[in-house]
Amino acid sequence: MTEPRVPPVLRPELDRLADLLGREFAVDPADLLHGPRSKQVARARFAFWCCLRDRYALSYPELGRMVGYDHTTVLTGIKKARALEEADDRWRVQYLTARNEWLRPGLPPEKPVESLRVA
Repeated sequence: MTEPRVPPVLRPELDRLADLLGREFAVDPADLLHGPRSKQVARARFAFWCCLRDRYALSYPELGRMVGYDHTTVLTGIKKARALEEADDRWRVQYLTARNEWLRPGLPPEKPVESLRVA
């Protein structure tokens, strides 16, 4: 695990997403970037990564740098999340509730992908 490198332009949006997922999954939002490896936190963290990847079309290395994890860890987590989305009704509802609230109309427009790249 390395130190997350979140572009400043994204910090408020990531904080909002972390708060929404924290509420839905009953975890501390700060644990989504770095925290315990409990099943509950890991599942919320996977949802966090899926939301970011889906919205900004970041590569796994870019997303890994942003959240402070190796790209293979992020890839594995997203694969697990996609499997949970199919197999676990409760997880799917929690994920989609937070994701849809985060993406609801009326929020500031998405930033161009180029402005989100992490060095």
